[in-house]
Amino acid sequence: TETNALAKLTQFLFSGHGLEYDTTRGYPGFLDLLDSRFKLSDYLAEKTARSTSTVNCFDQAYSLHLLGNCLGIQTEMRRMEPFGYLNPRYLVGYTNLCNNPFFNSPQQVSRQMLCGTNDTSRSKFSCHFFLFRDGAIFDSCAGPALGTETLSEYVSKMVDISTPDEHHYYQPVRTPLGMQLILCEGGNSANATPYSQTHLPK
Repeated sequence: TETNALAKLTQFLFSGHGLEYDTTRGYPGFLDLLDSRFKLSDYLAEKTARSTSTVNCFDQAYSLHLLGNCLGIQTEMRRMEPFGYLNPRYLVGYTNLCNNPFFNSPQQVSRQMLCGTNDTSRSKFSCHFFLFRDGAIFDSCAGPALGTETLSEYVSKMVDISTPDEHHYYQPVRTPLGMQLILCEGGNSANATPYSQTHLPK
């Protein structure tokens, strides 16, 4: 099925393509932020021929979206903002669990991939990109998410809100309609789709 094909592609880009998450600054390696052009040929090149070996969630979402389109699989890109602290998950290219995604940053206090639950000196995501298809989430950057989780299930697994300090950084946007988490199609805030607080993990 298309879902199975997309899940296999997600898994390959996550663990079989020879790229690693940029744990220094979380910067995209193949997406030009000035004009939003994605360097797909460079991304797909042999490991020794690529311009870089590090990626972030932008790269992984764009590549999965574009390659899925090549297979005739339609997906929607979503940006989740704010995000906050990460539950212990695997990052693209890494085989150890991590809840401190920028552990290699010179500015980071904690240099451990996996920190204590109450250690708010660890780093956090300001936002995160992933794909949405038929009510399920596909994420080849963190997790991975292979289309077996709804958005609510995905958020519950990904975001750490176990302590007041951690919950503080995961605050949906306050609007006249209440507290909402903003999910944006293609990363464009003009296409923001409110995601009701009532559907978020408690």
